[in-house]
Amino acid sequence: MARKRPSPLKRQREYDKRQRERRKAEKAAEKRARRENRAAADAEAAGEDGEATPPPADAGETENPTETPPSA
Repeated sequence: MARKRPSPLKRQREYDKRQRERRKAEKAAEKRARRENRAAADAEAAGEDGEATPPPADAGETENPTETPPSA
């Protein structure tokens, strides 16, 4: 005996449900990829060892380069 086809409305609801699930999975994958890319960019900016790169030792410490700092 042949099976009866589901009504067009039921088929449309099932299709819409699958589309929503697919879009939700795609959106989650996009968010995951963005998060991984951001983490990789942050790690690259921080340096290869994963720590923040320290500023140069003499950056902004002396206003006049000819002036010698007082020794203690």
